[in-house]
Amino acid sequence: MKSIKKDLIITLSSSIAVVLIIIHLGGFFYFKHRAQETLDANLVKSAKLIFGLINHEVSDEKYLDFWKKIGPALQQKIFHRYEYKIHAQAWEGGHLVYNSDELFTVQNPDYEGFEDIKINGEGWRGFSFYDPESNIKILVLESDLIKNELVFGILFFLLAPFLLSFSLLTLIVIIAVNKKLKPLGYLAAEIKKMTAQTLQQLQDPNLPIELKPFVSSFNSLIARLAEAIDGERNFTNYAAHELKTPLAAISVQAYILANNKNKEMEREFLRELLNGIGRATHLVNQLLTLSRVEPDNINIEKEKFDLLKLTNSILKNHIQKSEEKNLAIEVNCNAEKSQLFINGNKTYIEILLGNLIDNAIKYSPKDKKISILISEKNNSLSFKISNHGDQILPEEIEKLFNNFYRVSRLKATEDNAGCGLGLAIAKKIADLHGATISFESKNYINSVEVLFVL
Repeated sequence: MKSIKKDLIITLSSSIAVVLIIIHLGGFFYFKHRAQETLDANLVKSAKLIFGLINHEVSDEKYLDFWKKIGPALQQKIFHRYEYKIHAQAWEGGHLVYNSDELFTVQNPDYEGFEDIKINGEGWRGFSFYDPESNIKILVLESDLIKNELVFGILFFLLAPFLLSFSLLTLIVIIAVNKKLKPLGYLAAEIKKMTAQTLQQLQDPNLPIELKPFVSSFNSLIARLAEAIDGERNFTNYAAHELKTPLAAISVQAYILANNKNKEMEREFLRELLNGIGRATHLVNQLLTLSRVEPDNINIEKEKFDLLKLTNSILKNHIQKSEEKNLAIEVNCNAEKSQLFINGNKTYIEILLGNLIDNAIKYSPKDKKISILISEKNNSLSFKISNHGDQILPEEIEKLFNNFYRVSRLKATEDNAGCGLGLAIAKKIADLHGATISFESKNYINSVEVLFVL
């Protein structure tokens, strides 16, 4: 499992190390170049000095005698440990007239200027120049050991502050990361303490701004989760209560039927038993539908389809029910054909419209008319179904879309017996599609309108 703290420390420390390495390498190569230039300048200066001495005194017998006397003495006395790493020779007319070390002799070079050469497997930096007027050639050599020792000294000089600064900066990074990630540890501890019974929103005014969106989203999730848990609890209680009635009725009817010997009454009890089974089956089907329809489910499959065609198709399944009550169902469309198409889950929309049509038939008095109007309204497609019925009060309308809510004034006869889930399911499906659903009761005409955004 990846660790943000570990990744931050590694990333920041690596970045610091790379930057420090680049800075120190730049300094190293710069000082190395400057050191090489300084050493080369010393070679040139030494060559000029030797040339000046030899050019001035080369024909002077006194100088030659003097050099023969002092040369061996100077070679025997060591003034600096680098003496053997610097060598000089001079030729006049091709004849060697000066050699700083009699035990180390180099052939007359065939180059002028600077040259890196190998002598007995050892690297040397050489500088040679020839003066045509005096016919003198000077060669000054410097061992690479001097340069290497100087370069490694610079490298060590740079390495010490690099290691020190890297260690200090890494320590600062670790302390800073641990301190800045403390709020995450606090959030994790608070969330870990929560249970289904103790869901509570996170509250801490000292949280960093960057964590505010997370906390806000988490609190919103907790609120929805708490609401869902309460809804599930209420749903279970209501479902158990609603199932008691039809099951009790079925049980009583079955008991009477089993002990009844009157054939005429037997048929009546059997009809009541079948009605009870039908109501229980309807309730179970509605409960299953309600459990499948979740407003937070945004991954449902959607397609474009004709709302008018779907409405006519659903009405065919309700012909028998409407004919039993001698109801006339009228469908009108005031929208252009191109505007009849909505984008949604066809199965869910079919359930929504089916519930609305079923409710209209169920709660309409006999010998009345049910009107369905499909129209374009404010860049939305409206489905409005109206039927005659009892006047619904405003305070009752607010509760119509709640689970298991039924207007207590309406008698639960065979014609309008329901479980109070039809409009609740319709509301959930509408929410799932970003549609709005509303109920209106005016002059004993009850209307439900669904607005689908085009």
